[in-house]
Amino acid sequence: MLFAKRTGLLWLFLLTGVLVGNVASARTRAIVYGAEQDTATVYEIYRADLKQGTVTRLNTPLPAGRRVQTFDVGPKGKNVAYVADQDTDDVFELYRVEVKTGDVTKVSGPLVAGGDVDLSDFQIGAKGRSVVYLADQDTDEVVEIYRADFKTGEVTKLNEPLVAGGNVNRFLIDPKGRYVVYHADQDVDEVFELYRVDLKTGDVAKLSGPLVAGGWVRFNPKVGPKGRSVIYLASQDTADVFEVYRADLKNGDVEKISGPMGVDGDAFDIEIGPKGKVVVYRADADTNGVAELWWVDLKSGDVTKVNPPLIPGGYCYSGFQIDPKGKSVVYYAEQDADTVYELYQVELKTGDVTKLNDSLVADGDVTRVRIGPKGKTVVYHADQDTDMVREIYRVDLKTGDVTKLNDALVSGGEVTAFKYGSKGKTVFYSADQDTDGVRELYMVDLKSGDVTKINDTLVSGGQVGDFELSR
Repeated sequence: MLFAKRTGLLWLFLLTGVLVGNVASARTRAIVYGAEQDTATVYEIYRADLKQGTVTRLNTPLPAGRRVQTFDVGPKGKNVAYVADQDTDDVFELYRVEVKTGDVTKVSGPLVAGGDVDLSDFQIGAKGRSVVYLADQDTDEVVEIYRADFKTGEVTKLNEPLVAGGNVNRFLIDPKGRYVVYHADQDVDEVFELYRVDLKTGDVAKLSGPLVAGGWVRFNPKVGPKGRSVIYLASQDTADVFEVYRADLKNGDVEKISGPMGVDGDAFDIEIGPKGKVVVYRADADTNGVAELWWVDLKSGDVTKVNPPLIPGGYCYSGFQIDPKGKSVVYYAEQDADTVYELYQVELKTGDVTKLNDSLVADGDVTRVRIGPKGKTVVYHADQDTDMVREIYRVDLKTGDVTKLNDALVSGGEVTAFKYGSKGKTVFYSADQDTDGVRELYMVDLKSGDVTKINDTLVSGGQVGDFELSR
């Protein structure tokens, strides 16, 4: 392997490009990962320079029993933010590493007694100049949203004052880095709504529309690719009936974009097309308890059902995706056989539907799907060949050919997660492929089919954890 260090629990971030075999491609410069690499049970973060073959620990040394919890890599890999109880045991704070110099700085503000930075909700901004995070920083058990400026060190609270009992729940940053959208019961306890912060002016505005009595907003909104609008789900007009709305980030205009909901109908999930022209949502709009897919043409407002009629007992599941050109949807559903989840592609313009997976073994199912960055292939996760042994397969959308991507698995092994490389030429996956119960990280070259183990020998008891391509 390229790296001589031992790795344990590993999160992988490719800063640019993809890793090819044991050497870096021309566009790949470094990997940032978390591991119990130097000390068993002490999870830390490291940067591997793929050109020089060197590995550098990014966090400062941790006392026994401490650990890095999670981290985020900023644009172009210049900064890494991480949460750890680095200075005080069981007090989790936010730190920033400047990759070029190795300097580590605590960026979260002073915490009230009992306070912590949220372990999972923090993100470096689109321009890499600041990080936004959640913490009960000023009042114990009252979670609010803050922004730390990397240059000045200034920490600013973004939300307006919360009602007694209120908390900020989640947030997202628009792709242009101009706004933060957050979900909170800011005005009425237990009534969650969406708010928008203008990062330039600090102005806060309620983004979701007026709610009917008993109404609230779910936190699974999506920001359009141009950062102009937010699509969200809310029981805004009718209590306990969730519908789909679009809010303009600049002027605050709100419109309902979903079609009529039947008796006890609800919308559950939403996706925005890559050009921001279509929205697909999942709802039991026609038959209560039967979730189906619908697409909205945002220019005309037309709403059309995506899937063909389902068999009795059939159901469409979450995890559907819109292809990069916004022309088709890939989804999995009990469409042809009850309790058998299979993979389909539907052309939005024509309505033509194609089953993508090969024949499944008895009791086999498709469980996850990803469309390639160029929309030419799809990778799916299924126990297609052996019941309860999940593996990954690639479909060529032009020819329909299906290829198993992972190498042969040890008895008891299975693939647990997978993701495309940034150019769509490789797929990374985690699996206990070589040793049952020992999850490791692999890369498959989609052209040659060659599979390469990415991690080095693991410390006893070590496992590969989650992994991501950097933004």
